[in-house]
Amino acid sequence: MTAPTPRDALPRRGPNGEPLQTCRACGALMYFRRNPATGKYTPVALATGESHFKDCPEAKSFSKSSRRGG
Repeated sequence: MTAPTPRDALPRRGPNGEPLQTCRACGALMYFRRNPATGKYTPVALATGESHFKDCPEAKSFSKSSRRGG
């Protein structure tokens, strides 16, 4: 088992200075980037640089239809 990483060693900003956040469902580090086509913010995984919805095991829990119960 490896020792936990000190909190100060973790990055605090995304590649363009975005504040990092932790996913409420899986705990992964991510940041939000504005989609130029829609103007909406999309969560981006810090590890991959792709949409966090692709790698979050609980991504379906964030869909609008799941919040309405349908």
